[in-house]
Amino acid sequence: MSVRHLHRLLRIEKIAFSLTGFGVGLLFSVLANFIYEHELQRLPWIAAAVGLLIMLSGIMFLARSRNIAVSFKPPVIIRTKEEEERHARRAFIGFVSLYTPQRGTPADKLTPQERAKAIKDLDFDRLNLEESNLQTMIRAIMTHASRLEHCWLIATDSATNPGSLPHARLLAEYLRLRKGLAGCNFHYGENFVIRLDDDALVVDKTYKMMQEILHEAQRLNCPGPEVIADITSGIRTMSTSMILSCLDKEYDIQMMGTHYNEEGRPKGLFPIIFSFEPKIDEK
Repeated sequence: MSVRHLHRLLRIEKIAFSLTGFGVGLLFSVLANFIYEHELQRLPWIAAAVGLLIMLSGIMFLARSRNIAVSFKPPVIIRTKEEEERHARRAFIGFVSLYTPQRGTPADKLTPQERAKAIKDLDFDRLNLEESNLQTMIRAIMTHASRLEHCWLIATDSATNPGSLPHARLLAEYLRLRKGLAGCNFHYGENFVIRLDDDALVVDKTYKMMQEILHEAQRLNCPGPEVIADITSGIRTMSTSMILSCLDKEYDIQMMGTHYNEEGRPKGLFPIIFSFEPKIDEK
C-alpha cells in the first residue's frame, strides 16, 4: 500500500472516531429525551443511533486492527554517469562535517590559524577539499548535479567546540565556483545549525529542522520524489533523526558507500539510495 493510501486510511480512521463521538452523543440525547418524555415513538431513533454506533465501531476496529510495517525496496547503487543522471534529484539535504585534511597532504601541515584563514578566504587551492573529509559530501551532492536546483547544508555548533558553519559556506562556494553548480540555490546559515551541547535534544532539533526543510522543498515545487536526504556525514543522532523525518513521507535516503583495496582501506565512493514506504498488513 502506498503512502497516499496510508494517509487516506488514517484520515478515514480519524473521521470514524469523530463520527463515533457524534453517534454516542446522538444516542444519549435520544435516550434522555425518551426517558424524560416517555414517548415510545422515539424508539426507532434509538435503534438507528445504536446501529450507527455499531457500524462506526466496526470501521474503527478494521482500521486499527491492521499492522503497519515498513517496506524496503532493493537499494539502488549508482556507479556510472548514466545512472547518476537517471536517479538525480532536484533537491538535496545533507550534513556538513568539520573540514579535516587527509594526513600527509600540504593542507594537513597548515597551522590552525592558517587553516582558519584559508577557510574564511575560500582558498580552495590551499585547502584542497578533494583530499579532505569533505570529499564524501562533494561526491554525494555531485551525484545529482545534472538536475540539482536546491541544496540544504545542515551545520553544527557547540559552546565548547568549533562548529561547521564556516565549512558549509566553504563547501557551497566550492561547488558553485569549482564544480559547475553555479545555478544551484544553496541554503545554509544560522537557521540551519544544530547545537550539539545537549545530545538528548539533538534528535528533536534535527527532526524539527528537517520538517521545516521538507515543507520549504514542497513550497519550492520539489515534491517527495524530487528530494534526497543524505545521512553519510551526520553524527548518529542526527542521521537517525533524518531517517525518522523521511519515514512517513515519500522521501528517499542516500548513503555513500566505498570500495576497499586489498589492505582493507577505502578506495572510491559510490552513492546508495534506499527507498521505503509504510505497508499495511491486510491480514
